Amino acid sequence: MARIIAELKRGALRTLYRQRGDGVALSDALNAFQDTNWLSVSSGRVITAHTSTGKTTQFALPQIWQSFSQEEWFALTEELQQVYSDCKTNLINAGNPTPTDDQIFAAMMQDDRLQTITSVQKDFGTMRWPTRL
Repeated sequence: MARIIAELKRGALRTLYRQRGDGVALSDALNAFQDTNWLSVSSGRVITAHTSTGKTTQFALPQIWQSFSQEEWFALTEELQQVYSDCKTNLINAGNPTPTDDQIFAAMMQDDRLQTITSVQKDFGTMRWPTRL
């Protein structure tokens, strides 16, 4: 499974939320983001120039989502889709039958899957060792 840093996940979500346009639901923006940018990831690199002998080739600098592998791209977009679904469900279960995109976005930004790990605790116990007596 691909690991993408939380700041990149939150930045992608925030950009999608701001640029979704009037009357466009956040879920539609997430779907369009996954579908349209997949085409640029799957098509390979863009050649901007080459010599006639074919010994030198120049490629266009990829935008940030074009530098992802296909696995990383689907890990990012699918995780955003899952966080959206879970946050919407949690808001509905909390008594809000029709959560707005603003409420869903706020809940998504607070979700644990989009947070940075700030500390790690080591486990020095032998409970998980397969060779323990």
